[in-house]
Amino acid sequence: SESGMGTTFRVYFPKLNEEEDSKGNSSIPAGQEGAGNGHILVVDDEEPIVDLTRSMLTRLGYKVTVQTNSAEAWRLFAQQPNRFDLVITDMAMPQMTGIELARKILDLRPGLPIILCTGFSEMTNEEKAKELGIREYLMKPVVRSKLANTVRRALKKEKQAESSAS
Repeated sequence: SESGMGTTFRVYFPKLNEEEDSKGNSSIPAGQEGAGNGHILVVDDEEPIVDLTRSMLTRLGYKVTVQTNSAEAWRLFAQQPNRFDLVITDMAMPQMTGIELARKILDLRPGLPIILCTGFSEMTNEEKAKELGIREYLMKPVVRSKLANTVRRALKKEKQAESSAS
């Protein structure tokens, strides 16, 4: 190579609306840390994502079960459909997409809150997901405060539906 000759790289990162501390953790409003209640099934075919999601949700006070195989997640759910209060699933997974998994879960347990996460999908959008009964739609990357608020909102809607049914 020659001096002054080379390649220029431009890297673009998405701007986050939330403030993050120096360790990269997004701030959570006071009183929310450890305040979660319920059992959440997290399904994503990427091990680092399920590990990070489990860590965030556990720190928020939720009991968390993770699965990196959507077909296995379905078998686990079908064995004990009342074990979980919420399901968080990735959209793009081998064997069974998040939409397919959500349909099967909702056929077995209508009204269960489901959050669909995706980085980008031509297969669905938030409107289509909600038409299928999916409670919330999250775009990746997911930061802790956004995850906390979305989970809380999905579970709150579930409690409101239960109280209005009684």
